[in-house]
Amino acid sequence: MTDSSSELELTVAAPRRAWVRSLLFSMMILVCGAVIGSVSTALYMQDREPRFGHRPENMAQYIADEMEHKYGLTPEQKQKVLGVFEEHSKKLAEIRAEVGPRVEAEFEAVRKSVEPILTPEQAEAWSKEYERMRHKWRPRGGDGPGPRDERKDK
Repeated sequence: MTDSSSELELTVAAPRRAWVRSLLFSMMILVCGAVIGSVSTALYMQDREPRFGHRPENMAQYIADEMEHKYGLTPEQKQKVLGVFEEHSKKLAEIRAEVGPRVEAEFEAVRKSVEPILTPEQAEAWSKEYERMRHKWRPRGGDGPGPRDERKDK
């Protein structure tokens, strides 16, 4: 009888071990996939983050550095390219300064045009929400509407 009972134990234990082994192997694959995905995402996002920080005054240097890296510019070429971008950055800043107040006035007109349609409670909630949205629309430098600065929202 000992022969048949040990035989029975082996036939019951083998499927149990196979199930546990399959579960452990599956968990190992899941964990490896999560680690690889996390590292890949972190590396991708690190490369995508703007190095100039959404500031127009840093844009010329950033572009010149990128062009030096991508196109193998000589130091002389890099200086000339930097000069061109700095000159045009100043002109763009002047345009932003001219247009900014007009854009701000239009945003305020939108807010004021919607308020009379709403009840006082709705208008108060709308005003708060509108200012929150406007804060996101402004560039980091604060000189009027522009691209959203993702890092401030977090």
